[in-house]
Amino acid sequence: MYRKENMLLNVALAGLLIISGAAFAQGFLGVSGQPMPDFSKVDADADGFVSTSEAQQVKGLTEAFGGADKNADGKLDAAEYEAALKTMKTSGD
Repeated sequence: MYRKENMLLNVALAGLLIISGAAFAQGFLGVSGQPMPDFSKVDADADGFVSTSEAQQVKGLTEAFGGADKNADGKLDAAEYEAALKTMKTSGD
C-alpha cells in the first residue's frame, strides 16, 4: 500500500513540475516564441537607451516602438523597453 501511494504522489509531482516548467518558460518568451533579450543586450552602444535601429534586434519591437516610447524622445529607456516587452507578450497570447 505504501508503494502505491508513493508512486501516485511521484506521478502527481512530476506532472506539476512539467506544467510549472512550461508556464515558467512561457514567461520568458515573446511573440516569436524566442526568449526576449535583456535591455543591456539590445542596447548595443550602452548609452542607456534602445534606438530604433537597435530595436530591430527584437522581433516585433520595431512595430511596437512608437507606442512604447511614452515620452516621444525617439528612444526607449529601460522602463519603456520592459513595458513594451510585457505588452508584446500579452498581445502574442
